[in-house]
Amino acid sequence: MCLAWLRHNAEMQHLMLMLKWLVACRGKIVDGRIQKFLSEQALLDQAFFKDTSKTVATVIKEATATVGEKVSIRRFEG
Repeated sequence: MCLAWLRHNAEMQHLMLMLKWLVACRGKIVDGRIQKFLSEQALLDQAFFKDTSKTVATVIKEATATVGEKVSIRRFEG
């Protein structure tokens, strides 16, 4: 009986520690998921399809520097 109680107590302590960690990290987890969702939905933050190491915003800045005039996206259908 005593051994079972100790095992149960240790499991409960472990669960409490995990719960405290989740509560402490919940804000960071939610913020990270929101940032990921927004970066996937916003065109300028998405990876450029021809060169995935660059974002669309980076390609636009490079094109602006090359052309010498402001380059902008007027319409996007995705």
